[in-house]
Amino acid sequence: MDHVRRKISPHKCSTDEWLGVMDCAHGMNIPTTATMMFGHVETVEDRVEHLRCLREQQDKTMGFTAFILGLFNLVAQSLAWIMILILR
Repeated sequence: MDHVRRKISPHKCSTDEWLGVMDCAHGMNIPTTATMMFGHVETVEDRVEHLRCLREQQDKTMGFTAFILGLFNLVAQSLAWIMILILR
């Protein structure tokens, strides 16, 4: 999954670092949510691996209160950028 993270979010932490933060928060009884953006550069295998990591974390800590899926929409994204440029 980290190869996908580096492509779409090069300045964000690694998967292991993120899971470590979640583990720490859940260990302090701080609930969190998890989000998965998909439909861009990842493969089906990447999606399965993402879900597996989240499932393992949830089985370990029961700390996630929600799982939010975000479908990447290239058309909507492109239109948003066009609107930003027009409104400048």
